[in-house]
Amino acid sequence: MISSKRFLLSLFVLCLVFLTVFLTTTHTIDDHYSTELSMDEQQQWFDIASPITDKLFFALNNNNYPQFTECLAFEMKETFSPEDFKQLREDILSDLGNYISKTPVNSRRKGSYIIVEYNATFSSTWGMDAVILQIHFKEEDDTHKIYGFCYKIQ
Repeated sequence: MISSKRFLLSLFVLCLVFLTVFLTTTHTIDDHYSTELSMDEQQQWFDIASPITDKLFFALNNNNYPQFTECLAFEMKETFSPEDFKQLREDILSDLGNYISKTPVNSRRKGSYIIVEYNATFSSTWGMDAVILQIHFKEEDDTHKIYGFCYKIQ
């Protein structure tokens, strides 16, 4: 039976994925498919996303809601309450432990968004299955705020 924490986390991640899909949907057929970036573009996005991703997850580790929301786009910040943060933090800590590090895997374009993927290490997953982080950025947003994120254990 799924615990209530796991259910709430799953529901939250589903909402984030829905938000990301909703925000990335446009009226052209090409936006339904993601395209790989060139090696130079991938490296550029890894360089941009890396410190932002660390800041986001270390803010979760340190229970720092203001620092966490600094990383989020306005649309996400408006809908992500301190209670949501608290629940997400509890769920991640119970499922994965503290965030430790990440290794870039892939970057791709989907519509006007860039999705950056990492293999992540958390204190409770050391040496276990990979944790995949997906961080979503809007390509034309020069502030490089996060428009969505999710994780999955493989």
